[in-house]
Amino acid sequence: MKNIRLIVGLLFICSCSPTVTNITPSSIPTKSPETTPTNIISPSTSPSSTPTPISVFSPNPKDNQAILSISSDDDKLIQRYNYNYSDRKLEYTENIYYQYNIALGETKLFRANIIYKGQNQDVKSSTDFDWTSSNNEIVSVSNGLIKAESQLGKATITATSKIDQNFKIYFDVNLLLSNTYEKDVFTYASNCRVLTKSSKTLPIERYLEFSHSSSDSYQAATFNGKVYDTNNQPVQGAIVNAKAFDGGWVGQSQVTIDGAYVFRNAPKNANIEITVTKDGWTTRQRTEILKSNLSGDPCANFFNFEGIKAIQDEPEINELKINDRVVYKSSIFDVYLPDTNSAKNVKPTIDQLSNISQIENVGNTPSLTTVKADDLKVEMTFSEPVRRDDIESYFRITSQSNFDNRIDSFVIDKNYLGTTFDWSADDKSVVFKTNKAILANRGTDEARYLIDFSQAFRDKTDRSAIDKRYFRFSNDLINDFAVFSVKNDEEAPKLLGISAKDGEINDTIELRYSESMEGIGYTNYPVILTDPVLPLDASRKFLSKEANSINFGKIAVKDENDNNATLLGYMDSKDNRFKTVYMVGRILDQSNPRVEMLGISLNPAKSKLKNAKINKNVVTLEFEKDSFEKRDIVIVSVLDRITGSYVDRNRTPSINKDISVEKNPLIEYHQITDPSGRMVDGGNNGVSGRIDVNNRQRFSIVQ
Repeated sequence: MKNIRLIVGLLFICSCSPTVTNITPSSIPTKSPETTPTNIISPSTSPSSTPTPISVFSPNPKDNQAILSISSDDDKLIQRYNYNYSDRKLEYTENIYYQYNIALGETKLFRANIIYKGQNQDVKSSTDFDWTSSNNEIVSVSNGLIKAESQLGKATITATSKIDQNFKIYFDVNLLLSNTYEKDVFTYASNCRVLTKSSKTLPIERYLEFSHSSSDSYQAATFNGKVYDTNNQPVQGAIVNAKAFDGGWVGQSQVTIDGAYVFRNAPKNANIEITVTKDGWTTRQRTEILKSNLSGDPCANFFNFEGIKAIQDEPEINELKINDRVVYKSSIFDVYLPDTNSAKNVKPTIDQLSNISQIENVGNTPSLTTVKADDLKVEMTFSEPVRRDDIESYFRITSQSNFDNRIDSFVIDKNYLGTTFDWSADDKSVVFKTNKAILANRGTDEARYLIDFSQAFRDKTDRSAIDKRYFRFSNDLINDFAVFSVKNDEEAPKLLGISAKDGEINDTIELRYSESMEGIGYTNYPVILTDPVLPLDASRKFLSKEANSINFGKIAVKDENDNNATLLGYMDSKDNRFKTVYMVGRILDQSNPRVEMLGISLNPAKSKLKNAKINKNVVTLEFEKDSFEKRDIVIVSVLDRITGSYVDRNRTPSINKDISVEKNPLIEYHQITDPSGRMVDGGNNGVSGRIDVNNRQRFSIVQ
């Protein structure tokens, strides 16, 4: 058998579209390497002395650049040109020559690439070109696969784009006789794992020593392998299926014997999808490109299902979604380590989770970020039916510590009020939901959360999930946790409106905010007029006082010459002082408007406020009957004052009456915030219904 040296050179011939100046071979800029092979085709020796003007296909004239290149199947770049649309110029980039030693009958695959930047249209497959050879007795070519034939000499290969048939790439192939050749020599373990690799220069007379009998032909190949479980034991009776991605070949199903399978007559250089299944076990897939193996190497095209690709009889989570977004890895920089058959990153502690800096080999940095905090939905799909009680008892979400508005960490699980588990009928998927927003930060660093299980969950046969393999994020990545972060709260809350109702039993005022004023991990006690330290102390919550300084601390009296209002708040256990949260007033007579307290005979020592509660962005205040009447105007301010005027210019005479109320300076004011710690916005000043309003002050006509 002769040994042949293949030398490849490349010439691009192209021009732009009809709206761009044509580029012919003679106009292409050239740049020679330090040693230029003498057999490279020059423009004057191209297959056509005057090639037809051609165009670079551009789906969008706004594209910035097209990259045109040829590379070999081992990803060695042969040559590359950039086409710059803005300059309408084909720019020479790289020209690198490699020599390949092949024997007669052997093949070499080349890929022609067109990459359009700006439109994400990436043509990478050699099958996107039509390939021809100028001399099929020297080299033949099909879909980029060049085969050395019987004669020595030079042939020109032409690759014509199927997207634009006027776009052609030419390059030369020289076949020269060589007295020696380079060969990679491998040593293998019994399961075809590579133990050592070396490169040797061998004389031509020793070439036959490396020839073996083979079931491969020039067009077809054989591949085989073994299927193992996670304990590295061969699996008996697994079903192996294989097919080509293009649909042109489907192998006959194989049943493993001592874990082994084999497929013959598969197409070489095709993408083959191999799938392993077994009843009650996990399904595994891998995709491989079959290589030529005419020498009969027993470890060529050998594809084991082992390590991370091993199948298992234990349950796992095949897909994890958070708020409908798929989680693709446990954390940033996590990879699978074959030597340890485990993931690189370990589960972080709470302190590590709270560390904003990436810790080496620790999964404290989330791969999924900017999760919306409004509601939380975690969806898990399992490899088989699992026990509901295990999932619901062991599933948990742990927060970081040191939030912008909270110091300690907290856990969200089935014990947290307002959480639910929604199961599929076959117990193979579940959705965990919260009915409240989760706590976010307001600063630059997003709040981090850790999803895991307190212990292994089981399937219906009581087989437990394998440690550090609870989640399978992809065919090549596993772990037993996932870290995500919540999008920062970037806007201050606003009081959008209020609604006052004169009820049969209670009078009520509803305050509607622009965002949720409560959340998992944060109870906004001041918003509901409750002491944050002693929230169960009934004597400290739902309290009221008179705002007017003249009547402060006394039985309220009607003062015809002064506006007045009611202060709502709580008694702070830290200093035992009353803290104002809301100021509420009412206008009874619009012909002579003035702001008055709620209820004419309100006793400051005994509040008319009966209850306060919150549901996401709505705060409801419940008062005793007759705190206000229908057609009264009720004004609520989350400041320590009511400001502005009542203006009615349609009356005769017109009305422009000051309705401002200041609280007694001895009473402290508690400015409420949203869960992230942002104070209520004070902007958006305007007039509505003849009354001044803004994002902290609204009014309602009692219904």
